[in-house]
Amino acid sequence: MRTYELVLVVKPSLTEANRKKLLDEVKSLLSGKVTKEEDLGSKALSYKIGKELTGHYFDLFFETEKLATDLERKLLENDNVLRHLLLKSKGKIQKSEVKSEKAEDKSEKSQAKGKK
Repeated sequence: MRTYELVLVVKPSLTEANRKKLLDEVKSLLSGKVTKEEDLGSKALSYKIGKELTGHYFDLFFETEKLATDLERKLLENDNVLRHLLLKSKGKIQKSEVKSEKAEDKSEKSQAKGKK
């Protein structure tokens, strides 16, 4: 099984019920098992997309053997999805692991500077 991460930016004007419905539609497009789902909330966009200055972010991790061929097309056709990013990951990555790796890198750099 391959592990994928799908980041969605949806319109902030959607109600909670409509967001849930949209997520259910996206999950039905995925041909695998969703292992982790995060609602990252509304955040300001770096640049205007259409007329939107903010977006509501979702992060989905899922496992599948083969991606649906029309997944990208259906995400692009959906007017409520401002942007999406589909990443193939090498394994299961938890946020706590990423944070600890960054902390280790910082401590190694500070130790290297101290030895000079």
